[in-house]
Amino acid sequence: MNLTIFNELPFFFFEVDIVDIEKVFSGPTLIHLEPDFCEHERPIFISILLHGNEHSGFYALREVLKKKLSRPLLLFIANPQAAAKNRRFLEGQIDFNRVWQGGDHPLAKVAQEVMSYVKKCRPLLSIDIHNNSGKNPFYSCINRTDDEFLSLARFFSPYLVYFTEPHEVQSMAFSKFCPSITIEAGQSGEKSGIKTLVEKLTSVFSWQEIPPHNEEVVIYHTVARFRIPADLTYDFLSDKNSQSELSLREDIEDYNFRVLPKGFFLGYAHRPHGLWLEGDHGDNSFEDYLEWREGEIRVKKPFIPAMLTTNRAIIAEDCLGYVMEEWHGHKR
Repeated sequence: MNLTIFNELPFFFFEVDIVDIEKVFSGPTLIHLEPDFCEHERPIFISILLHGNEHSGFYALREVLKKKLSRPLLLFIANPQAAAKNRRFLEGQIDFNRVWQGGDHPLAKVAQEVMSYVKKCRPLLSIDIHNNSGKNPFYSCINRTDDEFLSLARFFSPYLVYFTEPHEVQSMAFSKFCPSITIEAGQSGEKSGIKTLVEKLTSVFSWQEIPPHNEEVVIYHTVARFRIPADLTYDFLSDKNSQSELSLREDIEDYNFRVLPKGFFLGYAHRPHGLWLEGDHGDNSFEDYLEWREGEIRVKKPFIPAMLTTNRAIIAEDCLGYVMEEWHGHKR
């Protein structure tokens, strides 16, 4: 798989629907746009479709690019093949947002080529746009807590999430040479998320530098991921007598970004640790946050979940969701 580099927007960019995107982009594509008159010299890097089933960034950028650019843009369209099939990634591929720390896989080599090209251009900042499968607010993610990172993230949302695992993501790699964030713009195609992206990105293009933020910032830190073993049967029926080994509550997505108190009921399990809670170091953190008693899984230590989803494909390819705590590691 090779990287294609364009210096202009391809024909039909503004008309093509996501299901036909392969007709415009045959594979990973980096578009380097230089306006005729630059008010600001340093480019902005934006990546979209690292996960092919997360389309809001594509539709938002189409709206933004209908307006005259005032600065260079480096736009990376990562996985149009998966996007056309509405899949996170296709069979035979690997997750395009888990390859940015190097490796021999063809997608890892594409990622290194993109990073090398962009680094030479001295970008002002990097924004990687994603969506959630579950019900979540529009929020920003950072991998470093320097003031520029916090200011950029806070500009997009009052909800900030700090994480260091998985460490192979694009934002982590780019954080070594420019302020970088990941945007989680609600569910894919959600109109409110696209509208917010258009408004915020339009403003970012006018920046000479990243403006400082003055508000108090609450940062959440991911500490573990919910995983369901591949051989485990599960459902979302909250049924004590379910034939499935794990029967989670049906409204589980409604609790993203809400504090789950001690004793909160998550579901039924036939055996302890039917639900795996993977810590940042690969350890099982189940007993730190959850307890299994008389067939019930309940919260042992209060935490805040994020990205909880009932989408089975996402659960299999990534995880059920994340465990977060409020983080106090940064003092202004």
